[in-house]
Amino acid sequence: MNNVRETAATVVQKTEYAYSTTSRYLDSGKLVVTVTNALKTPTSTAIYYRTAYTTKGPFNFEFYKLGQSNSLFIVNRDNVGNTNCWWGINDKTRKYDHLLDALAEAQGISTLTSTMIPKFLFARDGKRGPNLFKEMYDLILLQQENINGIECYKISASYKTGSAIVWIGQTDFLIRKVEMHQIMKGIDFLTEYFITPYQTTNDAEFRFRPNRSIKV
Repeated sequence: MNNVRETAATVVQKTEYAYSTTSRYLDSGKLVVTVTNALKTPTSTAIYYRTAYTTKGPFNFEFYKLGQSNSLFIVNRDNVGNTNCWWGINDKTRKYDHLLDALAEAQGISTLTSTMIPKFLFARDGKRGPNLFKEMYDLILLQQENINGIECYKISASYKTGSAIVWIGQTDFLIRKVEMHQIMKGIDFLTEYFITPYQTTNDAEFRFRPNRSIKV
């Protein structure tokens, strides 16, 4: 148990530091967006994604939409800095001069999954843009909560036109879950990011593997 008396501000500061100083980071995650209209039954869509990061060397980000075999999108940087994107929708590989430009292109169709954690990881790069916390205000540290066996700090805040809650591991200060709630034009949007950081010495996660489909 961490005996340090934290505040929302110190937890945010330690989270930003934890990501920006790591030399190797891997995660797998799921995004669920639930849309509720007063006149219709709620509908949900899901995106699955993986991140594999090293400070200067290889990087790989992949995501796909549940139920769409050709939706796989890959952003990859190899050992010598070559950056490529491949998308199953058009089955084409595109080269980029900068990794962050490739991730930014993926942001719209991946609903922030391509940039949310990388913006923390690439904090030493001036092009990274504001991270999640920079877009939140009125932060409040709530009672701690367990997420998948991990004791977490829980921070609530106002976010854009709605609200957000972030769950952060107490020992490693890595984000485990993000929940965003917004109402726009009478439609309720609940966006949930479930993130599982993990460690492995296997470098297979960094390989560029285009020209494949997802089983549905």
